[in-house]
Amino acid sequence: MKMGKVVVVLSLVVALSGCIVAALAVGGSGALYVKGSAKKSYPYGVERTFKAALAAVEDAGIVVYEKKYDQTSGQISGNAADGKKLKVHLKALGDKVTEVKIRVGTLGDRARSEQIIAKIDSRLK
Repeated sequence: MKMGKVVVVLSLVVALSGCIVAALAVGGSGALYVKGSAKKSYPYGVERTFKAALAAVEDAGIVVYEKKYDQTSGQISGNAADGKKLKVHLKALGDKVTEVKIRVGTLGDRARSEQIIAKIDSRLK
């Protein structure tokens, strides 16, 4: 009997997790914050999006120690002044669409991730 209750509770947790994720959508930026990472797609190729993301990261005071990209993906890694690590992953979703995923710190820092998304947005306008 107890095992049946555990299965029901676990099933509800899994079913509701999708609702919780959907509720975490970021207001007007068009970004989504899920499991510690901000994610947004841009209607530009990887090269243009990468350059905007790199400039945004540097504007945020992040010391970049790795940066690379090709036609289908890119990555930026760095450290903030407080020691938090930053990872930016770019992935081509099509010829002219690039998904950017940002994670600050081990568990994520929503405010900082959103700031970097906003800086990328302003550089791509």
